[in-house]
Amino acid sequence: MDKLLALQQKIVPEIIPLLVARHQVLRAIHYLQPIGRRALAEYLEMQERRIRKEVDFLKSQNLIAIGSFGMQITPDGESLLLGLEEFLRQIQGLSALEKLISNRYL
Repeated sequence: MDKLLALQQKIVPEIIPLLVARHQVLRAIHYLQPIGRRALAEYLEMQERRIRKEVDFLKSQNLIAIGSFGMQITPDGESLLLGLEEFLRQIQGLSALEKLISNRYL
């Protein structure tokens, strides 16, 4: 998997930051639902334009639902969120950092 990720980074270097940003938006919606775009932008300290773009993408993928009450995560979004957790921890080096801290203090 590391080799595939390295190849993807060469051809599409924006893939990891984009994945992390979309995961962050999806996770925030999960924790704060129902939430509006403006409140989400303030919470994540992102521009509303960027939030609108990411929200439109997540909606097109049926990962969130948007109503008059705000945005909520769909069952597909819940499933994806859970599936991405460990993958993103590895990509961001959090698993290795956790192991290092654990070894140091045990």
